[in-house]
Amino acid sequence: MKVHYIFYAALCLLAACTASESQSSKPLPKQTFFRQLYHHFETPNADFCKHGNSLEGAQMGAICFTEKGHVIYNVQREDRDTVSYFFGTYAFTDTGITCTLTDEFYYPGRWDASWIVPDPDYAKGKTRKITPVSMALQANPCNGIPYAHVYTEEERQLAGKRLNGVLPYGFFLEAYEEPANMKYYSWFYKQVPVLAEL
Repeated sequence: MKVHYIFYAALCLLAACTASESQSSKPLPKQTFFRQLYHHFETPNADFCKHGNSLEGAQMGAICFTEKGHVIYNVQREDRDTVSYFFGTYAFTDTGITCTLTDEFYYPGRWDASWIVPDPDYAKGKTRKITPVSMALQANPCNGIPYAHVYTEEERQLAGKRLNGVLPYGFFLEAYEEPANMKYYSWFYKQVPVLAEL
């Protein structure tokens, strides 16, 4: 089951990191890109510009690119009792971004468990190597959605098993502005030494 989960997470991550530029869109400026937290959302729409419809049980999570050339990727899994943050490296190219995930920080706990408690679950976290996973994001022409990933047919079928037969087309990234006093992802990354160093 653990091997299956890692394989599934890796397959979903095929979206997250090699960006290819479209004719009508350009990658975000570097100064903006790696100072921005993104949420990613699965969508039933082939046109990623029309992302208003949501899928019950669809995957979502966060992705962050650091100034040191590292990427941190998380998927919120309500059906799991282990929380994982995959991380690796990325680099800008002429057409976008190349990225490879090589490690996982994980801990026993629920995705919605509070981090702000005397003995948080993440304090019991560990790090391990994973089989390197290369991933792809496509530049997207829609305002507010800089990148999107189109699922392969294999990815769609795999996601369909989780979504009662509904086949999503992929997922898109959306910039998320965290309030300055909110203890959310940007705060969390600083609490975990291995992530804070990235």
